[in-house]
Amino acid sequence: ERGLLAYYDFDDLEAPLEKVLDRSSHHNDLVRSGGPVDISAGIRGKAALFDGGWLQASNNFTAKLPAMTVAFWFKTPSPTENYKMVSAAWWRGGIHASGWVIGTHYPEGWCDEEEIGDRPYPTGVAAYTRVSPIIPGQWNHMAFVYDGATIHEHINGRLAGMVRLGGSRIGAGASLCVGAWMGSFRYRGLLDELRIYNRALEPAEIQSLFRRRL
Repeated sequence: ERGLLAYYDFDDLEAPLEKVLDRSSHHNDLVRSGGPVDISAGIRGKAALFDGGWLQASNNFTAKLPAMTVAFWFKTPSPTENYKMVSAAWWRGGIHASGWVIGTHYPEGWCDEEEIGDRPYPTGVAAYTRVSPIIPGQWNHMAFVYDGATIHEHINGRLAGMVRLGGSRIGAGASLCVGAWMGSFRYRGLLDELRIYNRALEPAEIQSLFRRRL
């Protein structure tokens, strides 16, 4: 697949889970951290079941990309909780932040404070409303698409909402994390078929990823 930086199908998982292999050619493997991560049936094959632990890469291979896409399947009984499912960001309060976060509440992105001194952030995040909602207790497909100025969020193949950033590129952030953000906002649910690209996928490509399950 063009621009694929990492692909985790989770089918290599064995209990007790300690490592998840990257199926792309880039060897961006994940290791378990912070507590146990279990194994369950996935959208196809196996999936990771998060209930307190998370998975961590050794670095942030999305740092400073001019565009990117993160797409995956997930299932949780409680999508109204403030879960962070995939992230590569740090935050020290105020404008001191860098990177990106994908969660059940809304997508977030920050430039590097060292370069810009700005914090691109969703306008009126408390009112962020998805046109296409997350369905509790069912498999949902999420795509986070960054084109250099805007984050578009797609749920189940449909554009669900967007966040305009402040015109600055998303920052270098922190090491990629799956199932939490900075060890907090820990996700509780299933996650499968995680793909990360170094380009902004077109809507038709996102539809194709979604329809692979149908």
